[in-house]
Amino acid sequence: MSIELEIRMDENVSSVQWVTQVCVNSGVCYPPEYNDMNQQNGTWASGVEIEADASYVNWRFDIQHANNSTSERIPPLGWGWKIWSTCWFDGDSWGGVDFPVEIGMENCVSVLDDGSEPSNGMLSVPYGGALLAIMSLGTAALMPRRV
Repeated sequence: MSIELEIRMDENVSSVQWVTQVCVNSGVCYPPEYNDMNQQNGTWASGVEIEADASYVNWRFDIQHANNSTSERIPPLGWGWKIWSTCWFDGDSWGGVDFPVEIGMENCVSVLDDGSEPSNGMLSVPYGGALLAIMSLGTAALMPRRV
């Protein structure tokens, strides 16, 4: 996975780190990785290798300004962006554009490992799991706290 970031030259940026966090089909998210981006004429670029069993990747940017030695995290809190895999597991079933139904769930990873290209790089989202998570958070927010 690679990315390019354009920053105006007058921003006086001395370095950019692309911070990525990979989450896999089992529900585990690995610790964030800090990837130094290379600059050429105002365009910063970097790439990372993503394992075939990744469900999604979160990312953000840490920018260092040279003029006043300040750092800026974009976004200031949390992760700014997420990209989903084209082969996913939502807790009950496997699916996605690149999931081969005729082969079975144990081969979702191995099919992607064979060098085949994903259909379009866009990602499928298991909406049932996302809806359940949103409902759970909403319910938790409404519950009174006891001290």
